Amino acid sequence: MRLLLVIALSALTGCSTLKRWVGMDGDAEPLPPPAAEVPKQGTLNTIGEKVDKADARVASAVTVMVENKDKPAVVEAEGKLALSYLPKPSPEDVAFAQKRAAAADQKAYDEQMKFAKDFVQRIEKEWAEAVTAAKKNAAEVEQARTDVTNAKADVAKLKAEVERLEAEGSRNLWTMAGVGLGVVGALCTAFLGPRIGLPLLACGALMGSVPFIYSSPWFSYVLGGTLAFCSVMLGWWVWDKVRDSVNASDNGLQKEDKDS
Repeated sequence: MRLLLVIALSALTGCSTLKRWVGMDGDAEPLPPPAAEVPKQGTLNTIGEKVDKADARVASAVTVMVENKDKPAVVEAEGKLALSYLPKPSPEDVAFAQKRAAAADQKAYDEQMKFAKDFVQRIEKEWAEAVTAAKKNAAEVEQARTDVTNAKADVAKLKAEVERLEAEGSRNLWTMAGVGLGVVGALCTAFLGPRIGLPLLACGALMGSVPFIYSSPWFSYVLGGTLAFCSVMLGWWVWDKVRDSVNASDNGLQKEDKDS
């Protein structure tokens, strides 16, 4: 009933906002096509609440104006208050309302009232359709979000599966290499002797265990300990070589002294 309240206010205060929908001859212009994009439901609800609040203020002011139509001061004050909730009319709208008021044609008012009722019904219908479309869009957006979440979960599962297959392939490769060295080591042990075959068997066993050692949570500690041990052994070897060289040099000098 929003437009009906605006028409009543126009009749009492001499202004109107019907010009954009109604021509000077009183014929209704066609409604503009609905917007291609429907706002989100939250936006529609927010706008609807604000419009309803403004309409309630305008309706209350118009009601008081009608009840006090014999009190010009009250009508003027309430009219100004109601106008503050409405957009400013164009000069053409004001002229159209003034012409209608000056004619004082009840038939014209009846036609405008009939048009207003039909117009409000169309607005309410379009508003309901917009809200329905917004709800549908919200449901589609929510479904899209769910699909994206599921897709991300599927991608994570596929990634984990690929990593598992890669790890399994690497482990199988090391295992096959270890088995191959083991076979070669066994043949070498049988035909060439354990001095050649046993190291190959040991290397095969070590190669087959590499994936398990690498995937172990203790791998970093084992690696660090091995490197530290190798560093110590290397240092000891260098120190031993230097010591032997020094001893050999001293023995040579002592021998030269004895010969002299």
